[in-house]
Amino acid sequence: MDSSENSLKILEFFSRNYGQLIAPVGLFKACAVVSAKLPWPRLSILNVAPTRQFKSVTSNLIGKMFPASYSIHVGSDFTIHSLYKETKGDVDKKCLFINDGTLLLTSKSKRGKDRLINALAEIISDGKYHYGDFKTSFDIKGHCTVAMNMTLEAFSRYENSLLSNTFLERFLTVFHNMPRKEQHNYYDMREERNENASKVFPRKLRVKPLKVENVGEYKKAFIEFGKDYSVLSIRSFLGCVDQVEALAVSHAVLNGRSRLCEDDMEVVRLAREYLSNPLSPNRSRIVVLYQQGRSQRDICLLLNRDYNKYRPYVSKVLKAARLRGVVN
Repeated sequence: MDSSENSLKILEFFSRNYGQLIAPVGLFKACAVVSAKLPWPRLSILNVAPTRQFKSVTSNLIGKMFPASYSIHVGSDFTIHSLYKETKGDVDKKCLFINDGTLLLTSKSKRGKDRLINALAEIISDGKYHYGDFKTSFDIKGHCTVAMNMTLEAFSRYENSLLSNTFLERFLTVFHNMPRKEQHNYYDMREERNENASKVFPRKLRVKPLKVENVGEYKKAFIEFGKDYSVLSIRSFLGCVDQVEALAVSHAVLNGRSRLCEDDMEVVRLAREYLSNPLSPNRSRIVVLYQQGRSQRDICLLLNRDYNKYRPYVSKVLKAARLRGVVN
């Protein structure tokens, strides 16, 4: 990324202090902050990982690298009423940092969760949410993005029942799971490597919401990456194409460019390595084999699985892929 000075600083900082696996996650969140300043499509990030793997750290440090006006740290246990009170109904051109989506979803009744998730989905996609009951009514307006963290356990619990289609489709979901060796290495070196972000970024990262002029030149590339993202994440193709474009454009603007270049395609390639759920490593392979015309029996055989035991899982994956338009 020779033409991307800010990206290199972010990657080097997180790599030095938290490891090479964590560094791109910080960069993706930085792109989400920038994306809030840009026209549609915009980029929101859902960061999924086991507990104690620097999800909150990356959010907090990225927030500090930009001026305070670029983002709002809304915490982990808020309601649509408290969001309105804190923001006065204006979230325009802000990135909302949600520290712990697990707590956000488990601390509320089903009605409260549904209302909050639907509200966030509407704000991200439409730039407006209207709340009204017999006592009060209000609007939350503004085109914003969201960077939310969630544990892998909670994601597995909520993916299909609550987040699917209304909320999750608006996010680029990135997974990471630090190898044990990398965790040990961090523990051994953390006193030496715990570097203050303010020393690396004494001047806050400010971006001009430039119009990126050559997006049309990359449409074919976006389509191909969108197909790839769709299979890897089992998400709708059109949503994935939007996420690819938003990631590339926001990365260019993060680095002060008004034209896309190979660096921006490189960050798109980098993100694809974070799309597969580590608890379901065969999902994308099942979809690819099905697209090739393989039967469920053939898929089980090629994955070296017992047909009678594994067939229900294959059927479940293909059903989810059909519901989300990944396969016909």
